[in-house]
Amino acid sequence: MYFKLTKTRSTPVLQLVRSYRDQENKPRQKILLSLGSANIPKDLWKQIAEELDNRLSGIITMFSPSKEVEIWVEQLMKMLIKKEDVFEPVQNNNITINPKDISHSDTTELGPLLPIIKAWNDLHFPSILSDVGFNPQQIKHAGLSIMSKLLDPCSENNLHAMIKTTSFEDLFGNSIRSVTKDYFYRIADLLYKHKESIELALRQRECALFNLKQTIVLYDLTNTYFEGECKRNLKAKRGTSKEKRFDAPLLSIGLVLDSEGFIIRHDLFDGNSHDNNNLLSMIHKLHDKKSGCKAPLIVLDSGLASEKNLAQLKEKGFDYIVAGKRSKRLAYTEEFSSLPFKAVKGREGKNPVKVAIKDEKDERIVICYSLEREAKEKAIFIRAERCYLEDLKKLSNRLETKKLTKAKTVQEALERLPERHPRVARHYQVKFNEKEMSLSWSSKDEKHEAAIRAAGYYCLRSSRKDLDDQTIWNLYTALTRVESGFRTLTSHLGLRPVYHHREDRCDSHVFVTVLAYRLLHYIEYMLKSRVDTRSWCTIRRLLKTHAYTTTTLLTTNGRQLYLRVPGIPEKEQRQIYELLGVKYKNLPRRRLGLN
Repeated sequence: MYFKLTKTRSTPVLQLVRSYRDQENKPRQKILLSLGSANIPKDLWKQIAEELDNRLSGIITMFSPSKEVEIWVEQLMKMLIKKEDVFEPVQNNNITINPKDISHSDTTELGPLLPIIKAWNDLHFPSILSDVGFNPQQIKHAGLSIMSKLLDPCSENNLHAMIKTTSFEDLFGNSIRSVTKDYFYRIADLLYKHKESIELALRQRECALFNLKQTIVLYDLTNTYFEGECKRNLKAKRGTSKEKRFDAPLLSIGLVLDSEGFIIRHDLFDGNSHDNNNLLSMIHKLHDKKSGCKAPLIVLDSGLASEKNLAQLKEKGFDYIVAGKRSKRLAYTEEFSSLPFKAVKGREGKNPVKVAIKDEKDERIVICYSLEREAKEKAIFIRAERCYLEDLKKLSNRLETKKLTKAKTVQEALERLPERHPRVARHYQVKFNEKEMSLSWSSKDEKHEAAIRAAGYYCLRSSRKDLDDQTIWNLYTALTRVESGFRTLTSHLGLRPVYHHREDRCDSHVFVTVLAYRLLHYIEYMLKSRVDTRSWCTIRRLLKTHAYTTTTLLTTNGRQLYLRVPGIPEKEQRQIYELLGVKYKNLPRRRLGLN
């Protein structure tokens, strides 16, 4: 066994070669490993090759190799064991093994990979990427980059190290070891370059798989923050952070989903963009008027319910369902007691929700009441009121004890109170007597009582008067799927924070994360359709113990046998595989040894 450097058209390739004689006793060479531009020191080639030969032959030498040689031998042994047809497999099955000499090593995570690969293939990722110009190697590495987000989300800088802890190599081959972080950066950039084509093709595949119809669209925005100043990204702006990271520049992400939670498309905006500003720029891309299909119904959160937005939606031919602003519900206090409310069906075992209809000129208003929401809002209001009154008392005590003597200072403190307590300050009237330097306050009885009476009530607005109250309520609650998608992106798939500084790299990072979410949602949707509501986080934890491992057997005649085999899945793991249609019985098995 020896190393040699072979010249190619581009760069020299380092190869590990074994010499042997064929049946005619003629010398032959077989390439065991092609290591690319591996930086193995040339003065160590002979020592490493000899140590590899000894280990594969079961020879134990008196002197241990140097630390540097040991490191390279360990890495190359793993590659040899995972490679098909390195040596002829042991033909004689009648081998005597001493049980005390059995050991195992190189255990790598397998279980979570299997449903991810099933989703990857079912969504036709390989053919979609091939259609936009990816070659087979690029498709494989794009898969590694996207799939890794579901296993252990990390940056491209750490991706190479993370891959070694998984069974990617057992399923995809050894070529991934020679890939550098820069290659994964380029793959992400290439994916983003074809963003429009990839998203369209994936949407068409999902519609074909699950018979989805784009009649209802859910739209919302979130943002992610950057570590560092990010001066090389023009979209990085300071704004209102969802994560309360007001010290960091932000990037806004708009997400459009259908009523089943499948992503239709996404887009990126400046970090200081207000939710209201980006709605039409996203929505107008969803509907092709040439198709002859009716424009989808748009479901929006209250943060997007500006009158300007709703008017523009109607002008463009889109219908909408949106939550009315919190302050608007006070306009319907009389209807709270006069309208005939009825319970929403299908909530057996849950807290009831009641709905009633009030039609206006251009809209249907659905007034909703939830006992659980009433208790929550009252508790929030009472706490906010208590804090507000405590601040008023503290200010009054400072006046009484002469700690405050300037009227201007008192006026400035009173002006700051409504900013600190916006929920309750408007329900109180505060008077400051400059002559006596005293403070008094009282509640505005009507507004105070109206605020308490409105607890538990909220309003939904829809331009579709043909929809009944329960249908409108059910469609609006589908927005929780967008919120769930955002939570998954930011918590389990590593969207926050962003460590890249270049704008194109930030865009690519978000796109790879969104593609990973498509795989995750496919898995969860398939399980849900088979009455299994567990999340990917739970599934991943259950499957982590199903692994590949290398078992080393020492025979009584001094030879060594290496078996690289997958473990036998437990009962609950098999159930998950069967629900998802994962074929786990014929995974690659490798046996390496010498006759």
